[in-house]
Amino acid sequence: MEICDPDENNIICLPPIYTLEKIPVSQEDIPRNDDFRSRPHLQCIDLPAFNVDIGLMIGNNVPQTMEPWELINSQKEGGPFALTKLGWIVYGPTEDLRKHR
Repeated sequence: MEICDPDENNIICLPPIYTLEKIPVSQEDIPRNDDFRSRPHLQCIDLPAFNVDIGLMIGNNVPQTMEPWELINSQKEGGPFALTKLGWIVYGPTEDLRKHR
């Protein structure tokens, strides 16, 4: 199996994968641009909007998906943010960001 960024420019081959009947996350867990607007240091982040079901969870056995190319350090609340080969990673729970909007 292969995964890619939304523009299909960067492709990563996955190792053997495992399946679950249901992944315990929902669309509420997907970070959105509105989650970052109150944080001046995050204004440069522009996340694509997705209206999709979550069907894949990538673990730390695929480290190239999490390799930071650009990093934004945390400021007070919330974790750091990293731009990777596949897009932005939000470290930490998004509900912390939503509480402080």
